[in-house]
Amino acid sequence: MRSVNELDSASSAGLKKQNSYMVDDMTNRALADYPVQCVQRINGIKQAELHSHHGYEWYFCLAGSGGFIAGDQAYGIFAGSLIIVRPSVLHMPRPANGQPLHRLILSVDERYLDRLCSVDLSTAEQVCEWLPDGASASVLWQLNTGQLESVRAILLELESELAGKREAYTLEVQSLLLRLFAVLTRQKAGPPSQQAEERRKLLAEQMTGYIADHYKLPFRMEEMVRYFHFSRSYLHRIFKQETGIAILEYLTHYRINRAKELLEAESMPLIEVAVTAGFQDLSYFCRSFKRLTGVPPGRYRKLHRQGGR
Repeated sequence: MRSVNELDSASSAGLKKQNSYMVDDMTNRALADYPVQCVQRINGIKQAELHSHHGYEWYFCLAGSGGFIAGDQAYGIFAGSLIIVRPSVLHMPRPANGQPLHRLILSVDERYLDRLCSVDLSTAEQVCEWLPDGASASVLWQLNTGQLESVRAILLELESELAGKREAYTLEVQSLLLRLFAVLTRQKAGPPSQQAEERRKLLAEQMTGYIADHYKLPFRMEEMVRYFHFSRSYLHRIFKQETGIAILEYLTHYRINRAKELLEAESMPLIEVAVTAGFQDLSYFCRSFKRLTGVPPGRYRKLHRQGGR
């Protein structure tokens, strides 16, 4: 197996144009050579169009966020998202804000998967539980923290076996795939309603992290919408539902808390405190500070210094 960088740089050459989409001949050739393929990718996505290939695809998002189109479905994905795509279904990942997705991609030939399921009825039921149902081209699962770490370890070991092709590696590959489904089943996150709740909580956490990374810049909701690939109304609703406070109000609280830290630790002029904390207007900063703390920023500084003596 070629390295991650070689696979990514060669991906464009391995795609064959077919009307308005691409046939991923590189993946097809790899699956024809051996029916299980697994690769970790951390750099940019070269496949700029919808594409399809033989075999099932398991797309594990380890870090980052973005969107994923599969058939007639469009998903928002972030750390812990697992999308399973049926063979020959058009699909395309899209990272948010141009940032690369850290992902592990597992491809399995359909006939190989059928043989794996033929071990016994229980195995078939547990494997099929994770696949798209008969009416769906794809399915989205949100893995919990325990699942994600276990799955990552198994797939990295699987990638190593496929690359090294040591003695009895075919048996080890089969064993690792069965272990993958065992881990997913034993640590199952719960029914769809529970998964949806976990996704909402995780999205709210990622939004607070986004604010922490961008609070110094002028806030534009459109940029957050592009970053997370969700609508403005959905982001507002989920944030308020999970935190109890609106996005802009949370941002103001975050900036005021940062300003309080600066006032307590620095002697910089108030205008510098305001700008450093993310406020572009001194008067608005003073009004917001007094509204949330009960005192103007200058008075807050004096009170803190008096109390610290």
